[in-house]
Amino acid sequence: MFHLLFGPLLPGSRVAPTVELAAMAEQLSLASSLLEMSARSPAEASRAVTQLIRNGVGLRRKLESRIARAGVHSTDPRLICEAASEVLEVVHLVARVVRGREWLRLDATPAEVRDLEAMGVRSVRLLAAAVRGLGRSGGWLTGPAAAQPMKAEAEELYAKGVAAIFAEPLDPLEVLRRKALYDLLLDVVLGSDRALEAMQAASPE
Repeated sequence: MFHLLFGPLLPGSRVAPTVELAAMAEQLSLASSLLEMSARSPAEASRAVTQLIRNGVGLRRKLESRIARAGVHSTDPRLICEAASEVLEVVHLVARVVRGREWLRLDATPAEVRDLEAMGVRSVRLLAAAVRGLGRSGGWLTGPAAAQPMKAEAEELYAKGVAAIFAEPLDPLEVLRRKALYDLLLDVVLGSDRALEAMQAASPE
């Protein structure tokens, strides 16, 4: 009986300890598709990402409730809850990009914006894979370290894009729009990096 109740949370168990995190990974995968500028209309994407946030909040609450009821854990339960919160924050960051496109009407889409957007999509998908690994494979992660080079590359692209803004004879409003979009996209990559670190901390040694 003890094993049936707590087996999924015991060290070395191959049963998924956090089914809610596995479900959150699917939410992240959907969020990454919404992050792509050509995926859907801004209004439709905004509605979809709002629903993802609601679903993520519900999943996090279920996770916290189930972990609180269990008496044995293979890792500090607070770390798993913190990781879930960081995952949900990434969905919020994606939502900010999606919603921002409804009022950030750029005159053109610079190459750096497209590159940074693609990097944001990759970073969210990398996070989804890590969350899926923690939620479905007994909590063992193999890829979070791959996020660091992506973070550095994103910061380099950001700096290049912002420098280009001020080097061009642009309308001041266009400068503000582009800068705001760069900020939002960079936040997605950095947020994914923080969440990956939280996943690593929550993964049993």
